Amino acid sequence: MKYRKFSTATFAALAVLLTAHHINGREPMQFDDIWKMGLASNSSIMIQKAKIDAARVGAIASFFSGLPRPELEIEFPTLLAGDPAVGSIEVRQALSLSGIFGIDTLIAFDQLGIEEAIVQKYRGELYTDLRRAYASVIITGKEIGVARENVELFRQLAARMQMHYQTGKISRSDVLASAIELRRAQQEHIGAVSREKIARSELNMLIGVSLERTLDLDETITETERLPELDRLTNIALHRHPSIRQHALTHGAAEKSFWKELLQILPAPFAGIRRTGTETAVIFGATLPLWDFNAKSIAQSAGDRTAAEISLAHARRQALFDVHRAYLNASSARQNLETVRNGMTEAQELITAASIRYNENRIDLYHYLSYIKTANEARLRFYQGIFDYDVTLAELERALHTSLRTKEYL
Repeated sequence: MKYRKFSTATFAALAVLLTAHHINGREPMQFDDIWKMGLASNSSIMIQKAKIDAARVGAIASFFSGLPRPELEIEFPTLLAGDPAVGSIEVRQALSLSGIFGIDTLIAFDQLGIEEAIVQKYRGELYTDLRRAYASVIITGKEIGVARENVELFRQLAARMQMHYQTGKISRSDVLASAIELRRAQQEHIGAVSREKIARSELNMLIGVSLERTLDLDETITETERLPELDRLTNIALHRHPSIRQHALTHGAAEKSFWKELLQILPAPFAGIRRTGTETAVIFGATLPLWDFNAKSIAQSAGDRTAAEISLAHARRQALFDVHRAYLNASSARQNLETVRNGMTEAQELITAASIRYNENRIDLYHYLSYIKTANEARLRFYQGIFDYDVTLAELERALHTSLRTKEYL
């Protein structure tokens, strides 16, 4: 079942993010657009879909697995004497007991299900990669905005310090300190710009467009209203996780293969028709596994069945651990985001108050710079909090293989 309880809500504090605007008459790209482009260009998914098509054909063809290729035998008894007359014609059809009981068909459809489960795993991996890259582009863009404001603030401060120094109001050390802070702000701006370019390149790579192309993205990042209970999440994972489904089908196929090999102990029947001259005879017979009673294949299939059972148990434990870990990470990230959510307002108030007090000579330069640094760190922690929660939420959705947002992606 798809988990549909939670509605999408824009972060309240994301009012600081600019409203998405039109460029060249086009709407900004939303995550839905990115997701469709990623699915269409992901090589692993495309290759796996080709394997699914092949497995589907194999499953359909397996309906005829109980009928191996017929054998045709024509006898020319006097051919060496120069007489090409036909002595007899015999057509023989072997019958597979495993095919008669439909075991080969069931195994083929298990294999089809395994290939489908694998493509679901690839979709989950792509989903988290796209969520991370999409959020990284948006958040680094916000960090550039903070860095740009810092550069402008410290540029104005440095100019003011230079004027005060020339009039003898401050010492040379104050001028140097403001100049150093300006250089650091410029370096941070350069670093933020570089990180955004890398994030955009990664996103472009994932969706198969030119690395140099600049996409206009909708800057909305969404969250769930609340996280569900862990017990409910574990139940969802046990029913929907593609890795568990893959190993369950592998175990089922191994079980069927074991019984298929056991059937090979029985005589393998065949039937046919022989035409000799004007007489027609019906032939029945069987091949007998007298020498080894298929012991080697039975032992191998029994080992495969045991290995598949162990792998299934491990897959279940791993899936439950992944859910547990992802839930703890998402819960922690959400709590952290709530902690820093008010930091944006407080940071702006701190910058304003510090600037007024400094201009009124109520605090010195070093206290002013300290306040500005504290405010900027609070702003950046808020953006990092948004990014961390969005990514950890995506990891939880991947562990569940169920979307916790309005739209179902997995």
